[in-house]
Amino acid sequence: MLELTPMIIDGEAVTADAVSEVRSPYDGRVVGRVPRGDASHIDRAVAAAKAAIAGGPLPAHRRAEILDTAARLVAERRDELAATLSAESANPITTARGAGTRAVGTLRCSAAVARTLGGGL
Repeated sequence: MLELTPMIIDGEAVTADAVSEVRSPYDGRVVGRVPRGDASHIDRAVAAAKAAIAGGPLPAHRRAEILDTAARLVAERRDELAATLSAESANPITTARGAGTRAVGTLRCSAAVARTLGGGL
């Protein structure tokens, strides 16, 4: 049986009593298992989001650092992410790899734009 991929709420891996199977639309095989969150999970996630923004917006340089890190992490796991996307969507692996490449590019571009922003955006 496939390992359960947890939800991440406030930086913590969280599971739930209910689980959903992710199936390939191509052949119906189970390609993943994820927790099915409930209202308490939503409340916890919303509270964490509110707490995260309570101190005001992040400075542009910090946002850029976060986006750069996200781009690096996606690039490092591009093959794994492409395999997962291909399995979940029944897209060819080359299409899924292209999506990963675009994601890295978008994150890098967003980081560059964040460096040009001033004020409290």
